[in-house]
Parts: sequence; structure tokens; C-alpha cells
Amino acid sequence: MKRFLAFLICLLSIAVMPVQAQEPEGDSQVNVSVRGRYIGSADFSDDEGKAQVTSTELAMEAYGFSFSYTMNNYSWSDKSSLPFGNGSDAPWDRLHKLSLGYQYDGDIDENWEYTLAATVDSAFEEDMSDSFGASFMAGLGYQFNKYWKTYFGGRVAVNDIETEVMPYFAVSYENLAQDGSGTFMTLGLPESEVGYAFNESSTIRATFELAGETYRLADDSTVVKKGYVETSSMLVGLYYDWKPTEAFTMSVGPEYHFDREIQLYNSDGDDRGDAHELDAALGGSLMVGYQF
Repeated sequence: MKRFLAFLICLLSIAVMPVQAQEPEGDSQVNVSVRGRYIGSADFSDDEGKAQVTSTELAMEAYGFSFSYTMNNYSWSDKSSLPFGNGSDAPWDRLHKLSLGYQYDGDIDENWEYTLAATVDSAFEEDMSDSFGASFMAGLGYQFNKYWKTYFGGRVAVNDIETEVMPYFAVSYENLAQDGSGTFMTLGLPESEVGYAFNESSTIRATFELAGETYRLADDSTVVKKGYVETSSMLVGLYYDWKPTEAFTMSVGPEYHFDREIQLYNSDGDDRGDAHELDAALGGSLMVGYQF
């Protein structure tokens, strides 16, 4: 726990440092947000126990830097029927993730732009050792006209389990009137969204997202000692965004989580059999943000 607190304080110090060292320039802003998410109870395949998840995320962005901390709380039912663990104790109660990143966006000419980004993170149950990962992303954007734009590039992600190379491509459209009303969309992977803005302060949008993370389990885990758990899922959401002032933002809406799997690995990164499937579940999300 002491190592966790020390690492958290270190990341917070780094994330805040640019704000203290620089005067605001141009459009530079400091954004702080808190998100709460709930995923309802769902059965493992063949009724092998149930799991429910609630999560809280704190995120900050400033001058290209970003910091986030996420805590996922698990509630288990019918533990004796779960496909992993010792049948009496919870496989795990909480999974944490700390992330620190930097992104730089620049213009090549009036049509072309580029993005470079790097992130380091730690995802774990209790012990931070062997829980670190990193990702690097580079991409280009091209503005066809005032409505249409395309993005393409690639991302490399590395952790103790695997190294992934993932291309990405997206097409976006935005047609907003002077009062802020109009339609917008971004179609691509790992995220897509389609929405309508009623005005500058009120928006509704539908989203699709691929989600996943790998966590290092505790040294004394009843599932796999010093092992890893990889979670993956897809989700669709319908959100209402409200921005009554330039500084304050709120977003709320229902979500549907599906194609959910949990894959276990030993301490050497070798998988422990087939992935365990979780049924689809309804949930919801609430986010509030403030811009300084």
C-alpha cells in the first residue's frame, strides 16, 4: 500500500508540474473530471457464479499531459460455483490502474495534421511489481473540407503478457450551425460515436467502444499467485451531455456491456486455459468535469 501511495503522489506531482511551471498560453486549459460507472450482475457461462462491477475514475489533463486513476470494485455471488478462485473467498475485491501520458498535436499544412502520444501505466490488485506497461501512438489526420475528416495511424502497447501492434482508422463528420446545433459522428475503432447537438450546451450521442485491461494479481491471490487477469468487453452507450457554462460539463446515460471475457495468466505470462465468458449486462455512467 505504501508503494501504491508513493507512486500515486509521484504521478500527481508530475501531472501538476507543468501547470505550476508555465503561464497559460492560448487555448491551454486544465481539465479535471470524475466518472462513476456501474455494470449490473451477470452470470459466468453455465451459471458458474456471478460478478457485478462498479468503478470510479479521476482524470486530469493539462498542457498535453494526462493523468488518471481508476478503481474497479467487484461484488461476487455464489462464489462456490465460480470457475476460478478457492470457492469461498472473493477472487479479488478491487483492481486499480494508474496512467500518465503525453500527447502532442501539430499541423503540417492547412489540410494535414499529426498526433504523437506516449503513455505509461500500472494496473494491479495489490502489488505494483511486474504491473507496468507502456503504449506509443502516431497518427495523421486529413481535413477534406469543413465537414469531413479522416484519421489513420498505429499504436504499440507493451505489458508483461504481450506486445500488441494495432492500426486504427476513423472518419469524422461535423455539421454545426452558429448556435451550436447540428449532427456529428466519428466511425472507427476502437471507438465510434454518432450524435446530435441541440445547442452549445445540450447534446445527445450514441457510442460503441472496445474495452480491455490486464492487471497483475496479488502475491497471495487465490486465483493465480503473482499472476495476471485480462478483462475484455464491448459496450454501447447512449449519453446526454450538458454544458451549462464554459467550465462545467456533465454526461450521463445507460450502457450495455457484452462479449465479456476474463482470461487468466500465470506469473510467467502463460495463459491458464480458455477464457471465462460473462453474460451481457446493463449498466450506466455519470461523469462531471470542470475546466480551469
